[in-house]
Amino acid sequence: GMSSVDLARLDQLPSLTEPDLFRALQWTPGVRKTSTVSGGLSVRGADPDQNLYLLDGAPVYHPWHAFSLVSTFQTGTLKNTDLYRGGFPVEYGGRLSSVVDAQMKDGSRQEPSAEVGVGMLSGRFRVEAPISDHTSFMVSGRRSYIDKLIGRTHAVTDESGRRDTLRTGYYFYDASAKLAHRFNDEHRLTVSYYQGRDDLDLRLPFDLSLDFDSWLRPADLFFEVEQNWTNRVVSARHQYLVSDDVFVTTTGYYSGYQAREASFVQPTTTASLTSDYGVRLHD
Repeated sequence: GMSSVDLARLDQLPSLTEPDLFRALQWTPGVRKTSTVSGGLSVRGADPDQNLYLLDGAPVYHPWHAFSLVSTFQTGTLKNTDLYRGGFPVEYGGRLSSVVDAQMKDGSRQEPSAEVGVGMLSGRFRVEAPISDHTSFMVSGRRSYIDKLIGRTHAVTDESGRRDTLRTGYYFYDASAKLAHRFNDEHRLTVSYYQGRDDLDLRLPFDLSLDFDSWLRPADLFFEVEQNWTNRVVSARHQYLVSDDVFVTTTGYYSGYQAREASFVQPTTTASLTSDYGVRLHD
């Protein structure tokens, strides 16, 4: 039930923006998206929350940007990725359906290198370099620029001079880093870090008149939503080659996820609806 993802071929697969790991997994038999536009991965008909996503041995919760359009894993930072669609080993407990085990690059030990890319939704960079003969690092980052193109706030005015503010702020970013040190042929230590965030700030004042040329203008009916979610992962892994046939891997990690959604809807001049809830998870 295990298959390795050919990361070198991701550039050849159809993608909405930049090469994306999770979109490539949809071409694997038994894997599909629960929705055409958004939604998580469904493996052999299971629910998306029954999948385990690992980054350098640490679980990542809700690993999506842009409401499930883009995965949080930058393919350029990955060394290898294994997909278990069933019968996965006992160390991958905690989920019922599948395991996506992704490993980040250690960084080049030969010479420094840098890469910069621009996609439809975001820009990204990656830097790799050796520190010594036995130590190397890799740093990468990515950020969307939709909010920079269209702006976050827009003033709107009606015929009577009443003013309001239309808000269309949304962005996501992620950053990752890895430090690798090889003590000798038997001992190796790596430290990895990942952080990503999505932030939505939306306010839409609606005028329900039949004048569609100016339906976004100051009105008694408006809709506001503030939504954000953040992932932060730190992991350290020591690998010890005991003999040609036995090795021991020890992993310690912290994985934190938090999300918040607050909304305010005023459908009439005398009625309104407010909701505010949040989720916090520390593993």
